[in-house]
Amino acid sequence: MRIGIIGCGLNSDYHVRFARTYPGVEIVGIVDEDKGRMERCMERSGIQQGFSTISELAGAVTPEVIHIVTPPATHFELAS
Repeated sequence: MRIGIIGCGLNSDYHVRFARTYPGVEIVGIVDEDKGRMERCMERSGIQQGFSTISELAGAVTPEVIHIVTPPATHFELAS
């Protein structure tokens, strides 16, 4: 299963670790508007590809599942 992670805050580390417990999971990319935060998250987690938008992620690495781990008030807009 190919997973994309949206958001690089504190919850992203938890979601990355959790996702990797499933056999066959590949985290194909991560998205955050804050490039510095995204790069630190990529370094901590070993995720190879980072993107500024969900559209860039979807177009480049075609995830099958997306974890939205931004503040709850942003979920609806990001998922739309």
